[in-house]
Amino acid sequence: MVMLFGQLNIAKMSTHSELALSRFIYTDNIALLALQETGHWDVSSSLFHNHSIFMNTNLPTPNLSGVGLVIDKKLKPESVAELNKGDTVDIVWCQIILENKRVLVGSAYCKPSSNSDNLKDLLSNITNALKFSKTHNFSSVVVYGDFNARNADWGDTVTSNRGKCLAEYIEKEELLLSSPYENTFVCDGGGSVIDLVLTHGKICDAIGEQWMEKDVELFSGAPRRGHYPILHGVNNRMPTSHVRTIPNWEKANWEQWNYYVEAESYNLLTLQDTVDHNYIWESFINILTSANRYFVPKKKKVPTATLR
Repeated sequence: MVMLFGQLNIAKMSTHSELALSRFIYTDNIALLALQETGHWDVSSSLFHNHSIFMNTNLPTPNLSGVGLVIDKKLKPESVAELNKGDTVDIVWCQIILENKRVLVGSAYCKPSSNSDNLKDLLSNITNALKFSKTHNFSSVVVYGDFNARNADWGDTVTSNRGKCLAEYIEKEELLLSSPYENTFVCDGGGSVIDLVLTHGKICDAIGEQWMEKDVELFSGAPRRGHYPILHGVNNRMPTSHVRTIPNWEKANWEQWNYYVEAESYNLLTLQDTVDHNYIWESFINILTSANRYFVPKKKKVPTATLR
């Protein structure tokens, strides 16, 4: 079974945008939608009778713009009180159940005008959530965020200092980054790719490619300016394991590797005038593959370059 998850920077909730949001969720049958820049939102519960809503309850403060999670009650969502503390970062956390496994889900926002310390505080909160998930046996962690961090690695035209900081953090924590690889925020002067999904754990293999809903009423902000809703599928039957490995070239035994390749390739030299050259080439590739298997250890893959 595939469900729809997604996110949207809604640029402050209004009566009109709340009605449009409800219509969007129920028309498209969206199971989970993370929201950023909600402002102070007085929820009209009658519009979301099949969904639970979780918000950063520390608003209003000068530092926070508001974030939320709208989640189908079938996913059995619950707030995570241990993580929803403090008023220094725009983030809210809850848990859901997928295939009888607990998944920690967050919605995060970082103001474009804030300094780099603000992003670092946000990432510190995510680090705490990753530790919490490990301690309490969550299968996965998912963070939907408008990080206002630009980087060519996820499809932007420029790489900002904040984008470098976020990329380094993703690599350090061995997270999977998902991006639609086109501008998620647009304006007359261009746009940027700043609405991203960070994942860790078994759910990484269950998340499908992202797409943007460009023709919906929820395109937020002034004419020709705002964020598009971004959606992706989630396979409810998550893999039983999530282990990806790549060669650890830095720790290879190159002396033994070189000796093995030379010894095994020696006989190929005597065949170059008697057999098809394609056979010699394929044999050489097999020798290299074997040498890598014997003398190059594996390490866990850090999937920062993977874009969904």
